[in-house]
Amino acid sequence: MNGLMSTYRDVLRSYYGQVKERTERRYLFYRYVYRPLSFPLSALAIRAGASADAVTLVNLLILVAAMVAAAWGGRGALVLGAALFFAYYVLDFVDGNIARYSGVSSYFGKLIDGMVDTVSFVLFTAVALGNARSGSALLGGELEIALGVATTLSALVRQNYRWRLAYLRSEMGLTIMADAHGDKPQSTSGEQRPPAVVWLFDNAATSTPIVLLAAAAADFVSVFVLLFFILYGIAGNLETLISIVRNRPALLGRRDH
Repeated sequence: MNGLMSTYRDVLRSYYGQVKERTERRYLFYRYVYRPLSFPLSALAIRAGASADAVTLVNLLILVAAMVAAAWGGRGALVLGAALFFAYYVLDFVDGNIARYSGVSSYFGKLIDGMVDTVSFVLFTAVALGNARSGSALLGGELEIALGVATTLSALVRQNYRWRLAYLRSEMGLTIMADAHGDKPQSTSGEQRPPAVVWLFDNAATSTPIVLLAAAAADFVSVFVLLFFILYGIAGNLETLISIVRNRPALLGRRDH
């Protein structure tokens, strides 16, 4: 027990006061729900000898199980899928905790973790499909499936744009450039506070597992489908378009081949 508590304290020290902790301060659910829950799980995984990459691969299996259960249909299956997705979301913080604790962080691990995060967006389609199959679709089965697919595609497009913009920023060697949200230029010195609308969007997006679990338990999955279509399908796409317009002048420079 003493060894476990010592590991737990070391995990906390490897996070609090470090760069990762500072970058996550604006995400309320990260700070007060997912990250705190991940610390004891991280200590247990470390004591069991699990590596960060092993946790990531196990988490992928949990994510796939969550989507299969959600798409299966029926209230019980939807609640199970939501619970598994919540577990996946918490475990998504565990691999990073282990990497920081051990001081071993590889680009391969970052690649796999990012790919698993990308797969997670299929959840919106799975949930809409399962709700339609259960006969609980308040908006109509076909419409809810269409909204779920549109949400998944919109989230994938937004993520791809943000990653591509970050890559181009690095390739161009820019130290000051409008970020993916299209807000004020971000300097390499100091922490940039995002606009209120961006803060609201990011915190709403990170509430996904909590909102889904509550919606599935209350049999209001249709509300979940509609809310996240509005978030990603409407607000997310609008944000991406605005960002493209604002970043266009900086990206018009010629690329050396």
